[in-house]
Amino acid sequence: MDFIVTGDSWSFGSEIIDPSLDSNINEWEFENSDYRKKHIFPTHLSKKLNLTFKKNLSFPGASNDRIFRSLYNYLLKYYIKDSKLVRNVFLLEI
Repeated sequence: MDFIVTGDSWSFGSEIIDPSLDSNINEWEFENSDYRKKHIFPTHLSKKLNLTFKKNLSFPGASNDRIFRSLYNYLLKYYIKDSKLVRNVFLLEI
């Protein structure tokens, strides 16, 4: 089952920064991506539930409207248009 997350800064992993990097780096910068993705709660939850972490659509400061639109557009583009079953998707909206 695919695990798709959408939300705001909390599910994105804002303020999670690799301590080995320069203190002036931002959490969204490429150098920090792997570290941040390993330490966000959706990664831990997907492992606990034995789900395939497919996509994190979260973004810091996202409004409820943006959260809904990003999920809708993603499902339309990668599931509905390809006739994939959406029932095989576990959604988490934070």
